[in-house]
Amino acid sequence: MKRQYRQLGFTLAEMMVSCTLLLAVGTVTDALLVLTQRYVVSAQCRVAIQVNGAYALERVLLDMHDSNIVSLTNGTSSNPPAISFLSCRDKFGNAQATSTGAPYWQAYIVYYVSSSGALMWQRVVPAGLPSATATALTSTQLSNYCTGGRPMAFGLTAFSVTPNASAGSASATVTTTDSVSAGIRNQVTYTGTTYFDYNQQ
Repeated sequence: MKRQYRQLGFTLAEMMVSCTLLLAVGTVTDALLVLTQRYVVSAQCRVAIQVNGAYALERVLLDMHDSNIVSLTNGTSSNPPAISFLSCRDKFGNAQATSTGAPYWQAYIVYYVSSSGALMWQRVVPAGLPSATATALTSTQLSNYCTGGRPMAFGLTAFSVTPNASAGSASATVTTTDSVSAGIRNQVTYTGTTYFDYNQQ
């Protein structure tokens, strides 16, 4: 009587097919993980840049609100784009006033976007203050003060201010741009308006 043998395990051909299939699945899975990671990092960068743009606009508007339109020097059409205005707040953030209640100006606040990058900077300049008289910096002075300070936001590619003297207000606009994605730059523009508290003083 002839003996029958049962085959145990896999044949060489089956092993090769299995290994090929596993390799293909692993390659596809790895590619998907890399693409997902890149997308998450890109999305986080976009959100961070957009939050920075909104924050930069808010800071500029809040600081201008505590100022006087007479003291505004608008150099946002220059290079680098910059503005300056007076502040009656001291280094502790307390508003200072004269005996008659008028603002006692403590320093000029300068905002500018660096020409070498997309950083917005803030610089506080005493410039002969404190004083009860509101005067604006000259364009040359403003340009000279566009160095140093502290960084306020990144990812900004445009910054402009439009004053409205009759209304005692000013509108500010900032534009943020993240890295190129599929040949397209993602831009977000933020615009806001503020009224000067001390417009007549």
